[in-house]
Amino acid sequence: MSVSAVPGEQVLGTILHAAQSPDYAIQAVVFTDRRVLGVSMAKLGSGAKAAGLMDAGVALSGGVGGVSGLLGLRAWGKYKQAVAGQPGIRLDRGPVSPELLAAVGREIPYEKVKAVSVKKVWGSTDTLLDVAAGFLGTGRWATPLTPDEVRAVVTGTPLAAKMQA
Repeated sequence: MSVSAVPGEQVLGTILHAAQSPDYAIQAVVFTDRRVLGVSMAKLGSGAKAAGLMDAGVALSGGVGGVSGLLGLRAWGKYKQAVAGQPGIRLDRGPVSPELLAAVGREIPYEKVKAVSVKKVWGSTDTLLDVAAGFLGTGRWATPLTPDEVRAVVTGTPLAAKMQA
């Protein structure tokens, strides 16, 4: 996916370890002052070994719904074990780099976002971040962070006003 640079755009916070639903592709969720970016960890190089294994497992399944979901879920569990104990969020601010934009797999402009919800996944230690922006624009990510940690990142962005209880 090709994403254009926005002059003066600033990163506000990042969730480092997340799996995009429903295929469990490993992504960092980057919140800028203008949009949410789902950034491929394999393309960025951060956590590349674990993310590369995950992406390969999903690709081997041929992208078939149930099969890729099962492979992705298993690989997501292994990825979480590999990154256990590492920081899960970054709140440092700075300009959006060209390297970051080159690794973007999903882009959701804030003006299209209708609602944001953060909830615990039933039967799991994961938290689900749901950025609702219409049928084709919705982003869903599972993360090993607690709901409070995810809310802390979202609260520091323009999406705070769209967060549901």
